[in-house]
Amino acid sequence: NIQTDTGLNFNTTNCTISGTPTLVKSATNYTVTASNSNGSTNTTINITVNNAPPSSLSYSGSPYTFTQNVAITSITPTVTGTVTSCSISPNIQTDTGLNFNTTNCTISGTPTLVKSATNYTITASNSGGSTTTSINITVNTAPPSSLSYSGSPYTFTQNVAITSITPTVTGTVTTCSISPNIQTDTGLNFNTTNCTISGTPTVLQSATNYTITATNSSGSTTAVISIAVQVPIYIVSMPTGLLKTGQTTVYLTGDDGTYQKGVGRTFTIGGSSGLIWQRCSAGHNNDTNCSGADQIFSWSSANNYCSNLSIAGRTWRLPTVNELANLVDYSKSTPPNIDLTAFSNTRSNYYWSSSTNAQVTSGAWLVNFNGGSVWSLNKSSTYYVRCVSGP
Repeated sequence: NIQTDTGLNFNTTNCTISGTPTLVKSATNYTVTASNSNGSTNTTINITVNNAPPSSLSYSGSPYTFTQNVAITSITPTVTGTVTSCSISPNIQTDTGLNFNTTNCTISGTPTLVKSATNYTITASNSGGSTTTSINITVNTAPPSSLSYSGSPYTFTQNVAITSITPTVTGTVTTCSISPNIQTDTGLNFNTTNCTISGTPTVLQSATNYTITATNSSGSTTAVISIAVQVPIYIVSMPTGLLKTGQTTVYLTGDDGTYQKGVGRTFTIGGSSGLIWQRCSAGHNNDTNCSGADQIFSWSSANNYCSNLSIAGRTWRLPTVNELANLVDYSKSTPPNIDLTAFSNTRSNYYWSSSTNAQVTSGAWLVNFNGGSVWSLNKSSTYYVRCVSGP
């Protein structure tokens, strides 16, 4: 029955076949018989009804711009007619990592490869023919994220080269910027390609926040760090234990010159072991020569000065008389009797200790670096100060 098979009409009077086929039909033989009252004759014909070719294939939204490693919303086209197969050229899977459905022409998935703007030709087909369209796809680099500098806040020392600071960041970075201008502020260098901070700070600066931005074609990420540049920190590390007095001449059998016992008098500027001493006397500048004017203090003010001292992030105090006397170098024939390389510009005078005179409590012990003698003087008197840090 050709009507049932294909939707075509068959005229039973004159054997005419007409109309519009509405059903797809593979090649089929039909036997047509023409009859009258005296008999009949027949013939066989073969009819195939193919699908109507698809048309008007269209993707809404082209050109498309996607981001690497970010899943896209699936793109399904509109098309007129039936589609049985789809193809795309060039190969979108190889180019971008996206998926292409060869049955319904849908594009989906997550682009894993960066791709500049590229035209793709898509063909939708059935047994009756095909239709094509072209779309344009760009895959940009994923925006960087999680920019981080380990160690902030940073405190650097003027004219001392820093260890380069390289951040961690997720993704690709093409350009970097920093605000405010770290070169102008501190003299440090900033790499505008990888966001590394390096160089030698030459300008003093209080703690300042810097905003760093790492960017690529898809976006950016920021981090905020704090940088301070302080004057050189001059501190002196003293060996643990009682130092040798420095006396090498024997004046009396059994004296220090006889035995020369104790730890060697080796001080380390900027060291970190043993007791840590303030290199420059109170009032002096923290420079190589301990320049500047001295300050003198009463015993109470001396204690306050040391407890409020802020150098190298340490806690400071006035030294005990034994600790202070341990600095005296009796090998020196001219005052001040102290290692002037370690303790530049020390005065040949009295320096306060924290030790109160047990018998006369209105007095406290001092060490005179003009000869190295130890004296007790009234706490209201004013003398020099050098603080110490450590147990």
